[in-house]
Amino acid sequence: MPWVRRTRHLVLAAPGDDAAAALRVLSLLTGSRAELSFDEVRVLVGLSTRRWAWRVDHEAISLASRGLLVSDEPAEPFEDLRRRDAELTALGWHPAAAAFLVGTRWDGTQVTAQRRDGSRPPRPPRAGAPQSPFHLREGRRMPLPAVTHEDELHRLLHLRRTTRSFDSSRPVTKLELATLLHSVWGAHASAPLAHGDLAIRKTSPSGGGLHPVEVYPFVRRVEGVEPGIYHYRSGDHELVRLRAL
Repeated sequence: MPWVRRTRHLVLAAPGDDAAAALRVLSLLTGSRAELSFDEVRVLVGLSTRRWAWRVDHEAISLASRGLLVSDEPAEPFEDLRRRDAELTALGWHPAAAAFLVGTRWDGTQVTAQRRDGSRPPRPPRAGAPQSPFHLREGRRMPLPAVTHEDELHRLLHLRRTTRSFDSSRPVTKLELATLLHSVWGAHASAPLAHGDLAIRKTSPSGGGLHPVEVYPFVRRVEGVEPGIYHYRSGDHELVRLRAL
């Protein structure tokens, strides 16, 4: 293990239920939680995120293989972790934002989907009665006045529906795809900021008007658009095909 440095893409993980004297850290390079001994913690905090240091001990090798240190070792998994570290650094992801994402992410949740033949897989028996759909608290109750609105906004809110029934025989038109992309992710205006940054106006909010989210449509059945994986260039309202299907 030649030169190493600490990655800045680390988040303290929630402690477990056991009483083990260890620190749990989540590496955003691997997406996995690592349990560190006190010796490993001393090695980790003793290294800089900017300056490289020469380490050949077992703790450094273990930390680098789990995505807590970045190594210049020309082998896997170190090359892939080093590339991932560079990608996250280029995104400029704030550590506090990453900590919020990790802290509020569902962990261990599974979604049951239909099989290819349309049948549903067997479900395990329910453990206990289902929870109430409404959260009730005890206290003095105060009725509120009835709300009636006739304006266009509330009319649209009441017309909102969620549907998951799709007509597989009718393809999406090119205009429908363009409308979806432009209405949700398209750039409608821009303004220059300091230091060469550009504020972009979209239909959704973004801190500083920077809108760092990129859209990659997976096109299968769109009239006039060849199947493939595309990148939506929101500034030009164009699709760039990255891979054909």
